[in-house]
Amino acid sequence: MLSLVSRVRYRGNDCIIVGRTREAHSRYDLLFSASGRIEQNVPEKDLEPCSSDHPLQPASEPKSGNDFTRRA
Repeated sequence: MLSLVSRVRYRGNDCIIVGRTREAHSRYDLLFSASGRIEQNVPEKDLEPCSSDHPLQPASEPKSGNDFTRRA
């Protein structure tokens, strides 16, 4: 069983586990590091654990109009 905030690869993408459903076959909610997108209910069998020293893909630059870090 994987734990929350574990790094994993899913379909060639670096992700972080942000949620978990305990069932006979565990399912996880994933945060995609590069895009910030969340995918829900991904089966554990589809995930590849990454070591903690595995660097995550850098986040993409925010598109204009979507930058919430900008201050007036």
